Amino acid sequence: MAIEDEIINISDIDIGAEILRTDKLLVETNNGTKLVEFKDFVIGTENISFYNVISSAFLGDNITGAAQYQSISGFNLLSPGTNAGYKTSYEHVSGSIELTKVNNSAVSELATVSGKIATNESALQALQTSVAGIYDTLEATGNDALKTVTKSIKDTNFKVGFMAGGSPEISRHTNLIPFTDILVNPTDTNSDVTFSNAGENFRMTYPTEAAGSFVKSLILFMGSFRINIGQFERFHNPIQLSINNTVVHNCYPVLYDVSGRNSQDYAIYQFNTVEVISPGDKVQLFAPGRKVIAQGSTFAGIKINGV
Repeated sequence: MAIEDEIINISDIDIGAEILRTDKLLVETNNGTKLVEFKDFVIGTENISFYNVISSAFLGDNITGAAQYQSISGFNLLSPGTNAGYKTSYEHVSGSIELTKVNNSAVSELATVSGKIATNESALQALQTSVAGIYDTLEATGNDALKTVTKSIKDTNFKVGFMAGGSPEISRHTNLIPFTDILVNPTDTNSDVTFSNAGENFRMTYPTEAAGSFVKSLILFMGSFRINIGQFERFHNPIQLSINNTVVHNCYPVLYDVSGRNSQDYAIYQFNTVEVISPGDKVQLFAPGRKVIAQGSTFAGIKINGV
């Protein structure tokens, strides 16, 4: 029987266990049937519809090149220019990992800060409400001085005394009353006050309006004076308080003690008056006649409130 008459089915051919580089494939081409060694058998990417998911080897030469980076917040991250199929290691993604850690810490800190901001905003709102209430109160007073206060109002309280030894004498030329000790100095709390020194005649000038540390106010002036008088002399003249050289109050003695001995005769004055003092006002004390002030006498001025 001729060979061409013999029928051979593909299914009758022995099944091989492997294919080697030296094996050959039978290929039908336009130029006839050919044998192709397996090592030369190549399937191009144009013949594989899913080449991009089966092997990075099909993605070009960049797979073997260096990774490309971009810097964000000081960390090196793989940039979009790196081939999508590049085989990465920890070295390549460590920048992303560390940046994620930093971002996580930042988010935690932001949450803490946000809570503090909310608390502070609440406190500020409460403070704004309080300030608005104070503003409304000042507006309702009808007092122009209070409405326009822009500087700190400071205390101007004072107290002087006659505590030291000796016998301070009232000058018959000026009639001004001296003192020996400053018990409360108004310049300690308000440097805009002009105040006489210890040993000098009493004189005080309140801060000017330009200074801004004092507004028109009610001041309580009070004192206790013991003034020695001569034998058979009646010291009935008043101690006088003057504002800007104008007498505003006369204080007369409430008690005499005349023993018949010059060294022990005296008169007692209890000084008490409330006066309106404006910025820049000058306050002085006068006592007519040449008299001696006894130790223990005091004089003070205390602010009650603004008017």
